[in-house]
Amino acid sequence: MFRRTYFVKPRLMIKYILFSLTGVILTGLCVYVALDMSFMHSEYLAQISTGELMVIKTAMRWSLVWVLLILLFAYFIINMFLYHHLMGPLYAIEKVLRMVADGDLTVWMPLRQGDELREVADTLEEMVGGIRRRLQTDMKKVDDVRQDLKKLSDKNPALKGDLDRLSETLSTVGQEFKLPR
Repeated sequence: MFRRTYFVKPRLMIKYILFSLTGVILTGLCVYVALDMSFMHSEYLAQISTGELMVIKTAMRWSLVWVLLILLFAYFIINMFLYHHLMGPLYAIEKVLRMVADGDLTVWMPLRQGDELREVADTLEEMVGGIRRRLQTDMKKVDDVRQDLKKLSDKNPALKGDLDRLSETLSTVGQEFKLPR
């Protein structure tokens, strides 16, 4: 089960990125307002002419815009990287859970180097392995019971039909599961 999907859960990814970028933009606006307010109430800048103050404010605005654009780009790249290392494993876990729900107990979790949620994936694999071992043990017990029913059937011909039907019913136990060979 190697992952070939690069943009898992695109709607969630867009929400995640927009939420993160909104935080950066709001922070930039707060910094702008704080700087603008400090310009308006500065004693040192009161001595500068209005034209010079406008030039300084314009330079400050453009500097802030460039810094904000660089931060937005960097934040976008970092969030994409983090998103993939978090959502990729969540996507794989969801896929494995669906397979287990369909009865496939041969699944495993292929995580990449640096992926998050490794403990959750390991626990999921342990859970599936535990279910698989218990099912195999129970199926062995069912086979033992079927053999005992066969012996009883051979010893008591009057019950042969009933015991054979019971044995046939028991033979279907665990058939809906996919187990490793």
